[in-house]
Amino acid sequence: MFTPDGTRFFVSGQSVNKVFMFDTSDPRNPVQDMSVQLSVGPQPHFITYLPDGRAYVANTNNLQPYGSLSIIHNYMGTPTISGPILTDLEGPMDVVSLPSLGSGDYDFDGDVDTDDLTYFLPCLLEPEAGPQCNGCGVFDFNDDETIDGLDIPLFVEASVGA
Repeated sequence: MFTPDGTRFFVSGQSVNKVFMFDTSDPRNPVQDMSVQLSVGPQPHFITYLPDGRAYVANTNNLQPYGSLSIIHNYMGTPTISGPILTDLEGPMDVVSLPSLGSGDYDFDGDVDTDDLTYFLPCLLEPEAGPQCNGCGVFDFNDDETIDGLDIPLFVEASVGA
């Protein structure tokens, strides 16, 4: 999985319980950095990045009752690993990204678009349901705990990428 800036790619080596790093600053010629082989835990499958330089690795430990998580620190610099942690998680595991309050991405596809408008309108027209109404919180753009007319221009702004 690529780091958010696209200059690195981390690959999970499931059979060796490690994560490997590739330099992708030249996308036509990715180069493995042989010095980075992070021991993460049994059968790493999924990696998700946080903007603060941490990444979580889901170790699914196939055919076992439990999996775990590991944390990659400083993925843009010299990465290190913590973990595995939470070693009694039921598997198989995956890491999913959920939209945050005010993101406008109701359908979790990474875009704020007309598909989300289909969900925005009912949330807007039923204000008594509040921001927790079936995920309506993603439309509380001004964080005032209501979905109302003040959120309309902010939804439009998010949907056109302004």
